[in-house]
Amino acid sequence: MDGPVDAGREGAVELRRPAVRARGTRAAALALAVLLAAAWPAGCDPVEPGTVLSARLSGTARPGQIARICAPLFEGYGVPPVRHAVDSYALRFTSRDADGSPVEISAMLFVPLFDRAVPRPVLVFGSGTTGLGDECAPSLEEPEKRYFGRYRENMLAYAGMGFITVIPDYAGFGDPSRPQRYFSKTAEGHVMLDAARAVLRYMAGSVHRVQAMPVVFTAGYSQGGHAAFAAADMRGSYAPEVPLAGAIGFGSTNDVDAKKTGVWLGSPFKFHPHGQSGMELSELLPELGKHADEIAVIRSMVSEHENHEQACGHRQPRQNPAHSSRPRF
Repeated sequence: MDGPVDAGREGAVELRRPAVRARGTRAAALALAVLLAAAWPAGCDPVEPGTVLSARLSGTARPGQIARICAPLFEGYGVPPVRHAVDSYALRFTSRDADGSPVEISAMLFVPLFDRAVPRPVLVFGSGTTGLGDECAPSLEEPEKRYFGRYRENMLAYAGMGFITVIPDYAGFGDPSRPQRYFSKTAEGHVMLDAARAVLRYMAGSVHRVQAMPVVFTAGYSQGGHAAFAAADMRGSYAPEVPLAGAIGFGSTNDVDAKKTGVWLGSPFKFHPHGQSGMELSELLPELGKHADEIAVIRSMVSEHENHEQACGHRQPRQNPAHSSRPRF
Protein backbone atom coordinates (compact mmCIF):
# COMPACT_ATOMS: atom_id res chain seq x y z
CA MET A 1 0.00 0.00 0.00
CA ASP A 2 1.45 3.37 -1.01
CA GLY A 3 -1.12 5.83 0.32
CA PRO A 4 -2.03 7.05 3.80
CA VAL A 5 -4.51 5.04 5.83
CA ASP A 6 -6.58 7.31 8.09
CA ALA A 7 -3.48 8.89 9.57
CA GLY A 8 -5.59 11.09 11.84
CA ARG A 9 -7.04 8.17 13.80
CA GLU A 10 -5.31 7.29 17.08
CA GLY A 11 -2.96 4.38 16.57
CA ALA A 12 -2.83 4.71 12.79
CA VAL A 13 0.51 4.74 11.04
CA GLU A 14 0.86 6.28 7.62
CA LEU A 15 1.65 3.51 5.16
CA ARG A 16 3.84 5.48 2.80
CA ARG A 17 7.04 3.94 1.49
CA PRO A 18 10.13 6.17 1.31
CA ALA A 19 11.05 7.02 -2.29
CA VAL A 20 14.26 5.01 -2.12
CA ARG A 21 12.21 1.84 -1.66
CA ALA A 22 9.27 2.64 -3.93
CA ARG A 23 10.63 1.57 -7.32
CA GLY A 24 8.58 -1.56 -7.73
CA THR A 25 7.71 -4.28 -5.28
CA ARG A 26 9.25 -7.08 -7.37
CA ALA A 27 12.60 -5.33 -7.70
CA ALA A 28 12.60 -4.45 -4.00
CA ALA A 29 11.71 -8.00 -2.98
CA LEU A 30 14.44 -9.41 -5.22
CA ALA A 31 17.01 -6.98 -3.85
CA LEU A 32 16.05 -7.83 -0.28
CA ALA A 33 16.33 -11.55 -1.01
CA VAL A 34 19.81 -11.05 -2.46
CA LEU A 35 20.90 -8.94 0.52
CA LEU A 36 19.58 -11.48 3.01
CA ALA A 37 21.24 -14.35 1.15
CA ALA A 38 24.55 -12.49 1.25
CA ALA A 39 24.30 -12.29 5.03
CA TRP A 40 24.43 -16.08 5.47
CA PRO A 41 27.71 -17.99 5.60
CA ALA A 42 28.15 -20.74 3.02
CA GLY A 43 26.67 -24.03 4.18
CA CYS A 44 24.49 -22.34 6.82
CA ASP A 45 21.42 -24.29 7.90
CA PRO A 46 18.47 -22.39 6.32
CA VAL A 47 16.27 -23.07 9.34
CA GLU A 48 18.78 -22.43 12.09
CA PRO A 49 17.38 -20.38 14.99
CA GLY A 50 17.19 -16.69 14.19
CA THR A 51 16.81 -17.14 10.44
CA VAL A 52 14.73 -14.33 8.91
CA LEU A 53 11.81 -15.82 6.98
CA SER A 54 10.21 -12.53 5.94
CA ALA A 55 10.29 -8.83 6.73
CA ARG A 56 7.32 -6.86 5.39
CA LEU A 57 7.26 -3.08 5.63
CA SER A 58 3.92 -2.24 7.23
CA GLY A 59 4.26 1.50 7.70
CA THR A 60 6.37 4.60 8.19
CA ALA A 61 5.55 7.05 10.98
CA ARG A 62 6.85 10.60 11.18
CA PRO A 63 7.96 12.08 14.54
CA GLY A 64 4.74 14.07 14.97
CA GLN A 65 2.64 10.98 14.32
CA ILE A 66 4.66 8.95 16.80
CA ALA A 67 4.20 11.58 19.50
CA ARG A 68 0.43 11.59 18.90
CA ILE A 69 0.14 7.78 18.74
CA CYS A 70 2.18 7.31 21.94
CA ALA A 71 0.49 10.04 24.01
CA PRO A 72 -2.02 7.64 25.70
CA LEU A 73 0.85 5.39 26.79
CA PHE A 74 2.59 8.14 28.74
CA GLU A 75 -0.67 9.65 30.03
CA GLY A 76 0.05 12.91 31.86
CA TYR A 77 3.83 12.56 31.90
CA GLY A 78 4.44 13.73 28.36
CA VAL A 79 5.96 11.85 25.43
CA PRO A 80 9.79 11.73 25.39
CA PRO A 81 11.37 13.70 22.53
CA VAL A 82 10.81 11.93 19.22
CA ARG A 83 13.71 12.72 16.90
CA HIS A 84 13.34 10.17 14.11
CA ALA A 85 10.77 8.78 11.72
CA VAL A 86 10.37 5.01 12.07
CA ASP A 87 9.82 2.15 9.65
CA SER A 88 7.61 -0.62 11.06
CA TYR A 89 7.99 -4.21 9.87
CA ALA A 90 6.10 -7.45 10.32
CA LEU A 91 9.00 -9.83 10.94
CA ARG A 92 8.97 -13.63 10.91
CA PHE A 93 11.92 -15.74 12.03
CA THR A 94 12.78 -19.22 13.22
CA SER A 95 13.30 -20.30 16.81
CA ARG A 96 13.15 -23.41 18.99
CA ASP A 97 10.38 -24.55 21.30
CA ALA A 98 11.07 -25.78 24.83
CA ASP A 99 11.62 -29.31 23.48
CA GLY A 100 14.01 -28.11 20.78
CA SER A 101 11.58 -28.49 17.89
CA PRO A 102 11.59 -25.69 15.27
CA VAL A 103 8.96 -22.94 15.48
CA GLU A 104 8.17 -19.83 13.46
CA ILE A 105 7.77 -16.58 15.38
CA SER A 106 6.02 -13.36 14.40
CA ALA A 107 7.35 -10.05 15.68
CA MET A 108 7.03 -6.29 15.28
CA LEU A 109 10.29 -4.60 14.27
CA PHE A 110 10.81 -0.83 14.48
CA VAL A 111 13.77 0.79 12.69
CA PRO A 112 14.60 4.49 13.18
CA LEU A 113 15.42 6.47 10.05
CA PHE A 114 18.68 8.44 9.88
CA ASP A 115 20.13 10.62 7.12
CA ARG A 116 23.61 9.19 7.68
CA ALA A 117 25.25 5.93 8.62
CA VAL A 118 25.04 5.52 12.39
CA PRO A 119 25.25 2.50 14.73
CA ARG A 120 22.45 2.04 17.26
CA PRO A 121 21.73 -0.60 19.95
CA VAL A 122 19.02 -3.26 19.70
CA LEU A 123 16.26 -3.63 22.30
CA VAL A 124 14.31 -6.91 22.42
CA PHE A 125 11.16 -6.45 24.51
CA GLY A 126 8.90 -9.17 25.92
CA SER A 127 5.28 -8.27 26.55
CA GLY A 128 3.39 -9.00 29.73
CA THR A 129 0.79 -11.75 29.72
CA THR A 130 -1.81 -10.98 27.05
CA GLY A 131 -3.67 -14.29 27.03
CA LEU A 132 -3.20 -17.78 25.64
CA GLY A 133 -5.38 -17.76 22.49
CA ASP A 134 -3.97 -16.85 19.09
CA GLU A 135 -6.06 -13.67 19.09
CA CYS A 136 -4.09 -12.55 22.16
CA ALA A 137 -0.73 -12.32 20.38
CA PRO A 138 0.97 -8.98 21.20
CA SER A 139 1.43 -8.31 17.48
CA LEU A 140 -2.36 -8.22 17.08
CA GLU A 141 -3.05 -5.60 19.74
CA GLU A 142 -5.40 -2.77 18.78
CA PRO A 143 -5.55 -0.61 21.93
CA GLU A 144 -8.74 1.19 20.89
CA LYS A 145 -10.49 -2.19 20.58
CA ARG A 146 -8.57 -4.57 22.83
CA TYR A 147 -6.01 -3.24 25.28
CA PHE A 148 -2.98 -5.40 26.07
CA GLY A 149 -0.53 -2.78 27.38
CA ARG A 150 0.34 -0.58 24.38
CA TYR A 151 3.57 -2.48 23.81
CA ARG A 152 3.68 -1.43 20.17
CA GLU A 153 3.50 2.23 21.16
CA ASN A 154 6.17 1.68 23.80
CA MET A 155 8.69 0.29 21.32
CA LEU A 156 7.66 2.82 18.67
CA ALA A 157 8.58 5.58 21.14
CA TYR A 158 11.99 3.97 21.80
CA ALA A 159 12.59 3.70 18.05
CA GLY A 160 11.67 7.37 17.66
CA MET A 161 14.53 8.12 20.07
CA GLY A 162 16.95 6.10 17.95
CA PHE A 163 16.81 2.52 19.23
CA ILE A 164 16.21 -0.49 16.97
CA THR A 165 13.40 -2.33 18.76
CA VAL A 166 11.55 -5.60 18.34
CA ILE A 167 8.64 -7.26 20.15
CA PRO A 168 8.37 -11.01 19.45
CA ASP A 169 5.22 -13.03 20.03
CA TYR A 170 5.81 -15.98 22.33
CA ALA A 171 6.13 -19.51 20.91
CA GLY A 172 2.73 -21.04 20.24
CA PHE A 173 0.95 -17.89 19.09
CA GLY A 174 -0.38 -18.39 15.57
CA ASP A 175 0.56 -22.08 15.61
CA PRO A 176 -2.40 -24.50 15.95
CA SER A 177 0.00 -27.39 16.53
CA ARG A 178 1.19 -26.15 19.93
CA PRO A 179 -0.06 -24.07 22.88
CA GLN A 180 1.50 -20.79 23.97
CA ARG A 181 4.42 -21.66 26.25
CA TYR A 182 3.27 -19.69 29.25
CA PHE A 183 6.19 -19.05 31.64
CA SER A 184 8.43 -21.64 29.99
CA LYS A 185 11.90 -20.29 30.69
CA THR A 186 13.42 -22.31 27.86
CA ALA A 187 10.86 -21.36 25.20
CA GLU A 188 10.87 -17.69 26.23
CA GLY A 189 14.67 -17.51 26.34
CA HIS A 190 14.88 -19.06 22.87
CA VAL A 191 12.42 -16.55 21.41
CA MET A 192 14.14 -13.50 22.92
CA LEU A 193 17.63 -14.56 21.84
CA ASP A 194 16.48 -15.62 18.37
CA ALA A 195 14.71 -12.29 17.98
CA ALA A 196 18.06 -10.62 18.62
CA ARG A 197 19.75 -12.93 16.11
CA ALA A 198 17.09 -12.20 13.50
CA VAL A 199 17.31 -8.42 13.93
CA LEU A 200 21.11 -8.41 13.76
CA ARG A 201 21.02 -10.52 10.60
CA TYR A 202 18.28 -8.50 8.98
CA MET A 203 19.96 -5.17 9.70
CA ALA A 204 23.27 -6.49 8.34
CA GLY A 205 21.62 -6.89 4.93
CA SER A 206 19.12 -4.03 4.97
CA VAL A 207 19.17 -0.80 2.99
CA HIS A 208 18.76 1.36 6.09
CA ARG A 209 21.46 3.84 6.94
CA VAL A 210 21.14 2.95 10.60
CA GLN A 211 23.25 -0.05 11.56
CA ALA A 212 22.81 -2.44 14.47
CA MET A 213 25.53 -2.02 17.06
CA PRO A 214 26.96 -5.19 18.64
CA VAL A 215 24.99 -4.18 21.73
CA VAL A 216 21.71 -5.92 22.62
CA PHE A 217 19.43 -5.44 25.61
CA THR A 218 16.55 -7.71 26.59
CA ALA A 219 13.72 -6.20 28.59
CA GLY A 220 10.10 -6.92 29.41
CA TYR A 221 7.14 -6.39 31.67
CA SER A 222 5.78 -9.09 34.02
CA GLN A 223 6.00 -12.30 31.95
CA GLY A 224 8.26 -10.35 29.60
CA GLY A 225 10.64 -9.61 32.47
CA HIS A 226 10.80 -13.35 33.11
CA ALA A 227 11.63 -13.82 29.40
CA ALA A 228 14.29 -11.10 29.47
CA PHE A 229 16.12 -12.69 32.41
CA ALA A 230 15.68 -16.17 30.93
CA ALA A 231 17.49 -14.95 27.81
CA ALA A 232 20.32 -13.59 29.94
CA ASP A 233 20.62 -16.90 31.81
CA MET A 234 20.61 -18.96 28.59
CA ARG A 235 22.78 -16.81 26.37
CA GLY A 236 26.06 -18.58 27.18
CA SER A 237 24.75 -22.03 26.22
CA TYR A 238 22.22 -21.17 23.51
CA ALA A 239 23.39 -18.01 21.71
CA PRO A 240 26.90 -17.05 22.86
CA GLU A 241 27.39 -14.90 19.75
CA VAL A 242 24.57 -12.53 20.73
CA PRO A 243 26.26 -9.41 22.20
CA LEU A 244 23.95 -9.11 25.21
CA ALA A 245 24.87 -6.04 27.25
CA GLY A 246 22.10 -6.18 29.86
CA ALA A 247 18.63 -7.35 30.89
CA ILE A 248 15.85 -5.20 32.36
CA GLY A 249 12.74 -6.42 34.15
CA PHE A 250 9.71 -4.19 34.77
CA GLY A 251 7.51 -5.79 37.44
CA SER A 252 8.99 -9.10 36.32
CA THR A 253 7.49 -12.39 37.46
CA ASN A 254 10.41 -14.68 38.22
CA ASP A 255 9.48 -17.13 40.98
CA VAL A 256 6.81 -19.12 39.15
CA ASP A 257 6.71 -21.94 41.70
CA ALA A 258 5.99 -19.47 44.51
CA LYS A 259 3.23 -17.96 42.41
CA LYS A 260 1.52 -21.36 42.25
CA THR A 261 1.42 -21.61 46.06
CA GLY A 262 -0.58 -18.42 46.47
CA VAL A 263 2.09 -16.62 48.53
CA TRP A 264 3.95 -15.06 45.61
CA LEU A 265 5.20 -11.57 46.46
CA GLY A 266 3.54 -11.49 49.86
CA SER A 267 3.77 -8.12 51.58
CA PRO A 268 6.69 -7.67 54.02
CA PHE A 269 4.50 -5.34 56.13
CA LYS A 270 1.89 -6.24 58.74
CA PHE A 271 -1.84 -5.55 58.38
CA HIS A 272 -4.14 -4.90 61.36
CA PRO A 273 -7.95 -4.44 61.70
CA HIS A 274 -9.16 -0.91 62.46
CA GLY A 275 -12.43 0.63 63.60
CA GLN A 276 -15.75 -1.10 64.17
CA SER A 277 -15.67 -2.36 60.60
CA GLY A 278 -12.44 -4.25 61.21
CA MET A 279 -10.93 -2.88 58.00
CA GLU A 280 -7.41 -4.25 57.58
CA LEU A 281 -4.84 -1.60 56.77
CA SER A 282 -1.08 -1.69 56.45
CA GLU A 283 1.18 -0.60 59.27
CA LEU A 284 2.48 1.97 56.79
CA LEU A 285 -0.81 3.87 57.14
CA PRO A 286 -1.24 4.37 60.92
CA GLU A 287 -3.10 7.68 60.63
CA LEU A 288 -5.52 6.36 58.03
CA GLY A 289 -6.53 3.61 60.43
CA LYS A 290 -8.05 6.23 62.76
CA HIS A 291 -10.62 6.99 60.05
CA ALA A 292 -11.38 3.42 58.99
CA ASP A 293 -15.13 3.75 59.67
CA GLU A 294 -15.32 6.88 57.52
CA ILE A 295 -13.81 5.27 54.43
CA ALA A 296 -15.80 3.61 51.67
CA VAL A 297 -14.01 0.62 50.14
CA ILE A 298 -15.28 -0.37 46.70
CA ARG A 299 -14.92 -4.12 46.20
CA SER A 300 -17.19 -4.55 43.18
CA MET A 301 -14.99 -3.17 40.41
CA VAL A 302 -14.32 -5.71 37.69
CA SER A 303 -12.47 -5.99 34.40
CA GLU A 304 -12.90 -8.20 31.39
CA HIS A 305 -9.21 -9.11 31.63
CA GLU A 306 -7.54 -11.09 34.38
CA ASN A 307 -4.05 -9.64 34.03
CA HIS A 308 -2.86 -6.68 36.13
CA GLU A 309 -1.56 -4.43 33.32
CA GLN A 310 -4.71 -4.71 31.22
CA ALA A 311 -6.98 -4.40 34.27
CA CYS A 312 -5.25 -1.14 35.21
CA GLY A 313 -5.94 0.13 31.73
CA HIS A 314 -9.61 -0.83 31.88
CA ARG A 315 -10.14 1.31 34.98
CA GLN A 316 -9.14 4.44 33.05
CA PRO A 317 -11.88 5.75 30.70
CA ARG A 318 -9.50 7.16 28.12
CA GLN A 319 -7.54 3.91 27.99
CA ASN A 320 -10.66 2.02 26.92
CA PRO A 321 -13.32 4.52 25.79
CA ALA A 322 -15.56 1.75 24.48
CA HIS A 323 -16.35 0.86 28.13
CA SER A 324 -16.24 4.34 29.63
CA SER A 325 -19.78 3.99 31.00
CA ARG A 326 -18.64 1.40 33.52
CA PRO A 327 -17.81 2.48 37.11
CA ARG A 328 -14.13 3.30 37.52
CA PHE A 329 -11.82 5.70 39.35
